[in-house]
Amino acid sequence: MKKRFLGIMIAAVFMFSMWSPKTMVASAEPVVLKLASFEPPQGFNVSKVFIPLVEKINQDGKGVIKIETFFGGTLGRDVLQQLQLLKDGVADIVHIVNAYHPGQLVDDQVVNTPFMAEKCLDCTLAVDFLQKKNLMRGYDDLVIIGQICLDQYNIHTNFPVKVPSDLKNRKIRTAGKMQHALVLACGGTPIAMPITKVAENISRGVIEGTISDWNGMQTFRINDVAKYHCQVRMGTTLLMLAMMKKKYESLPAEARAVLDRYRGKYTSVFWAERMDEAMDGIRKKITSDPEHELYKPTAEELEQWKAALNPVIESWDKENERWDELIRAYEKGLTLAEDK
Repeated sequence: MKKRFLGIMIAAVFMFSMWSPKTMVASAEPVVLKLASFEPPQGFNVSKVFIPLVEKINQDGKGVIKIETFFGGTLGRDVLQQLQLLKDGVADIVHIVNAYHPGQLVDDQVVNTPFMAEKCLDCTLAVDFLQKKNLMRGYDDLVIIGQICLDQYNIHTNFPVKVPSDLKNRKIRTAGKMQHALVLACGGTPIAMPITKVAENISRGVIEGTISDWNGMQTFRINDVAKYHCQVRMGTTLLMLAMMKKKYESLPAEARAVLDRYRGKYTSVFWAERMDEAMDGIRKKITSDPEHELYKPTAEELEQWKAALNPVIESWDKENERWDELIRAYEKGLTLAEDK
């Protein structure tokens, strides 16, 4: 009888260990999250950042979390609707161009300010500083996996540009209210358009140029039709990988712990350092191509650009009642980044 009772107890202990919470987690299927980007698989952000990042997370979180990727707009091609894809639950983590969503991300345009940042990493760290100070609105329902300021935007056209008056009556693609106002200040005609449509519309004569970063120029083949590049620092814009806070908070603690090791500053710095390196390479490649003309304004010409554009920057207080606070904090963030 005692032997039988002992056997039952051993069996019970064994069964309890098999069904303990720890064992149940280990034996369960991993949480699967869908990551979506409109950018093609060969694009810089996908090939050099998202794929290696996902590989790191999946390896680290094996058995706990698995990220599946959907590139080239397979879950939604419209770059203006990427935030909506996230809200609708079509994807769990989405690659978003912040400038295309000014209705929610109302303070992001501070990075559009010309003549300020130089490197992607410095700007990215400055934005991280702003967000830690809770100065940027529109993020309450989001969790940022990583974010980046793109390389500084330049003016890329199918005609030579040296000074602001060269843009007079020219049709230039813009993204966001700040770029729109800057082109107007130079006498040009701003035309809002997603970057995915720029090359086609320059070819068709709908527009004559764009304010863009070098990554977009290469990824979306704008370099094929815009051969003149005026290197005036026209500000930049933000990209991010984000998920809904509600989705993030619904994840098991073990899955959140894996994501937490990578989300935020880790991914942002990983992304920005690779962007800076890649953009240097693209510029060198363009410089060596005799079909392209890169122009850096002289000191006198740069003053003309500042005279045309500074009034737009100064008037932005009327557009955003918090602009003065934002711009000062952005300047401080850049200074702190440059000192590191």
